[in-house]
Amino acid sequence: PEKKGRGMRARITSIRRTPPQCLDPKAKNLNYANLVLAKMEALNAGADEAILLDTEGFVNESPGYNIFVVSQGKLYTPPPETILVGITMETVIEIAGKEGIEVIKVRLIPYDLYTADEVFLTSTAGGIIPIVEIDGRTIASGNTGPVSRLLSRRYFELLESGVRGTPFSADQA
Repeated sequence: PEKKGRGMRARITSIRRTPPQCLDPKAKNLNYANLVLAKMEALNAGADEAILLDTEGFVNESPGYNIFVVSQGKLYTPPPETILVGITMETVIEIAGKEGIEVIKVRLIPYDLYTADEVFLTSTAGGIIPIVEIDGRTIASGNTGPVSRLLSRRYFELLESGVRGTPFSADQA
């Protein structure tokens, strides 16, 4: 909780995510070796979390998390065909839409993270986790940003409301 409150430090690791041609990212499986190695590399470098790139150098995900970038009021995240789409990720996308925040699913490069207004991770266990530093570079002000705070607040309001299941939009049913 204390790291979540102040934001976490991440490291883009040398370990790459297995490409979809080898293992479909939509199939949750027990092949976590590259995720474990990436996490170990990040921790050994003094970071709290790892960020993995795909074999082409595009931002993919973190071990157990989906990644989002906020830039100029818009929300960016890797496209679904390259990642394991999380329930919390889909919920955050829906909340962002209701808040009038445009969501763009696009391949991102490390530069997009370094120059973002905000970066955050999502997971079922942790909700929305702000990233305030990547590879020793401070993201924007180095504090949790307003979009992350808003989405986190709305996400936890939804959880506390007692809604069961995931509020997927009709086009995903």
